[in-house]
Amino acid sequence: MRTALIIACCLAVVLCSPRNYYKEVASEAELGEAQANWYDEQLLDHFDKVDISYWSQKFYINDTYYTPGGPVLLFLGGEGPESPKCVGGYFYVNTFAKMLGGLIVDLEHRYYGESIPVEDYATENMHYLSSEQALADTARFISYFTDAGMYDVEGAPWIAIGGSYSGNLAAWMRLRYPHLIAGALASSAPVKAEVDYYQYFDVVQASLGTSSYGNQCTQAVADAVTRAETLIATKSGRDELFRMFNLCDDIDYSDVNDVANFMSLLDDPIAGTIQYAKPGDIEALCTDIVDGPNSSTLENIAELVAAEYYPGCVDASYQSTIDSMLDLDPTAETASERAWTWQCCTEFSYWQTGTTSDVVSELVDVDYFHSWCSDVFGIEAEEADMQTAQTNVLYGAEKQRISNVFYANGDVDPWHALGNMFDNPASPRYVMHGTSHCADMYATKLDDPAPLATIREFQLQAMNEWIRTWKA
Repeated sequence: MRTALIIACCLAVVLCSPRNYYKEVASEAELGEAQANWYDEQLLDHFDKVDISYWSQKFYINDTYYTPGGPVLLFLGGEGPESPKCVGGYFYVNTFAKMLGGLIVDLEHRYYGESIPVEDYATENMHYLSSEQALADTARFISYFTDAGMYDVEGAPWIAIGGSYSGNLAAWMRLRYPHLIAGALASSAPVKAEVDYYQYFDVVQASLGTSSYGNQCTQAVADAVTRAETLIATKSGRDELFRMFNLCDDIDYSDVNDVANFMSLLDDPIAGTIQYAKPGDIEALCTDIVDGPNSSTLENIAELVAAEYYPGCVDASYQSTIDSMLDLDPTAETASERAWTWQCCTEFSYWQTGTTSDVVSELVDVDYFHSWCSDVFGIEAEEADMQTAQTNVLYGAEKQRISNVFYANGDVDPWHALGNMFDNPASPRYVMHGTSHCADMYATKLDDPAPLATIREFQLQAMNEWIRTWKA
């Protein structure tokens, strides 16, 4: 079974392609042990005025730095479970709270972690999972939290904070509920839904070229992809790949999805490293690929892939990918994978293809990902693509005309190509050189690239202005 679809900041699990996340951050921060709280009257369907059903939504609080009258820093969960680390110093929001006298509240997203609104994740029960429902959850939660009186936050400015998918949610909260949200920090937010997101690997390819190896590293990966495509076309070649990658089962060459699934495997360690690259990571990756211990770059990449599965064999079959998304148990290890795939098939797509890049096979195409939607949920390609287009109509895609949203992206991050591109002084956008996915969100580290300190200062200035205006 292949693990986790690309993961967003604390946040979680996946932006529509199986790649692992949760990298440890070397930080001096002390991670707190906040206790989970529950809002027991969250609505199952905010848009059904007849059927009023409730469920319990998890949230965390950190009031260490809170001063009455200070802002509420609302950390929005994304496509995965929330934990005490989300309010415990793992993220820079704690530093903002200290500077602003803010109260940190972390709200888990419906269908992820322990915030389970339905009995199981059968397809008929997945229809309550959408970004629109999640935004309405957040709005209702703000009203509840204000009225509950745990803290005197009546009239206090709420600032939504999120990264990756939850960065979308932060921006969209300001778009849909400006009377509740004073401003939003949207980090690495892919606000444009895209069916064929070939630009993802265009950025990966460009980022590989930033190492001291230059184009040599990029060409080495491209050559490895070409060699794998050649080998997979013959029985003897497939036997060689079977041994090289320590595969659990033979590749079924008659099944285009089985072939595409294997070819996508080659890019897992490469894309994962680029997306979450810290200083020195890309250089180390290229060293492993170009100057690794084996006679070919494909064998060096095979070692990187095998390391993710060690000590077991590498399960590269398409069916295993599908099977991992067919478990209906909301507490299963793959529950978030199923939930996020539903959102990709019904809202965002975000399919990372090899349409234009040399470092990923063109066999990894939109049809391959459409098969996920069909085989897991019975959603056909035309319907999925139509829903993706509708998402852009709902939220404005990459040209959002909103005030008081601060968009931050890293130019190394393969997701920045779907970020907000509209020049709007009321909602500034910044691209940080040499930084990766959600880099500005994490607690300060000694090796932070210089642009992070600058962007955090700009974010603080923006929040102070939002707070001043809200209270005026």
